[in-house]
Formats: sequence, structure tokens, C-alpha cells
Amino acid sequence: MNKYIFTLFLFTITGAASPGLHAHNNSPQDRAQKQQTLDLACQRARENKIAPLRQAEIDDCVERRRRDPEYCQRYHRDFGEKSGQQAALFYDLPECITAFKYQKSYRNSGK
Repeated sequence: MNKYIFTLFLFTITGAASPGLHAHNNSPQDRAQKQQTLDLACQRARENKIAPLRQAEIDDCVERRRRDPEYCQRYHRDFGEKSGQQAALFYDLPECITAFKYQKSYRNSGK
């Protein structure tokens, strides 16, 4: 049982369980296109999570703080992105992890 778990762990950390993520045999154009597709999927997934939170901040700005709606929309337009010491939100989503692993697999291949 422990040998099975260890093997599964090794497959997971090396990416052997998901060969489609590796860029080792792809042309530079294929890698760039796949990376762009994965990055776009990450951004879409993040936006789906961030949008309701951003809207709640805008609503609070308008209702509680009694600010102009256009001001509140401008002020919170980058909600969820990196700001100062605050990290960007939701880069831990599966789509973003996949994009990061793909990028890392190419960088670590030495190509």
C-alpha cells in the first residue's frame, strides 16, 4: 500500500500522470499556443470567481459609502489582482495550476 502511494506521489509531482502537460516534444509555436490557451482558461476561471466579489465591493461602495457608481466601478476595476503587498486572488484554481505546471515543465526541460 505504501509503495502504491509513494508511486502515485512521484507521478503527481513529476507530472508523469498527466503527459499532456509536458512541452518537451512540442515546437515553440505549439508550446506558445498551448500556454496561451491554458493561461486564458486560468484567467476565465479567475474572473468567474472574482466578478461576484468585485460587484459586492462596488455595491457596498455605492450603498454604504454613498459614492458615485462610476467612481466605484473605476476604483474596484482591478479587484482581485495583485496590489501592493496583496497577492492576486484565485491562482490556486485547477486551471491556473495546470497553466503554471505546463510553463514550469518547459522551463525545467532546459529548452
